[in-house]
Amino acid sequence: MSYAFTIYTLTGYYLKLGDRKSYPGKTFIAFMVLKKHYWVMPKIRVKLFANFREYAGTKELELEGDTVAEILGILCEKVPALEKMIFKGKELQPYINIFLNGRDILNSGGIGTVLNQDDEIAIFPPVSGG
Repeated sequence: MSYAFTIYTLTGYYLKLGDRKSYPGKTFIAFMVLKKHYWVMPKIRVKLFANFREYAGTKELELEGDTVAEILGILCEKVPALEKMIFKGKELQPYINIFLNGRDILNSGGIGTVLNQDDEIAIFPPVSGG
């Protein structure tokens, strides 16, 4: 049995089957149509705190993506002011705290961590005290 695959992107770029590209400020999202069955990216709740919330104008967003990196790329597309606050070049700023379902992503796969439906990402600015 053979299937015809059609690849679409939300940005109008062509991607080969299996390609996923995401980097700060640019996100290429491919989805596949296979005999009228749709592969849908999981919906992720993103909570923003302190000055991230102020720049975004909201405390919470619902975004779709397969990995933490994709979600961060989409977030930076929606709120360009956050890009320099979250990323230093292609790496995360060292002072950013990102949690997936209450656990620090740095201890569980980093920004390449694969997401599941209804996961929750929380993004915190630097925290200090005295």
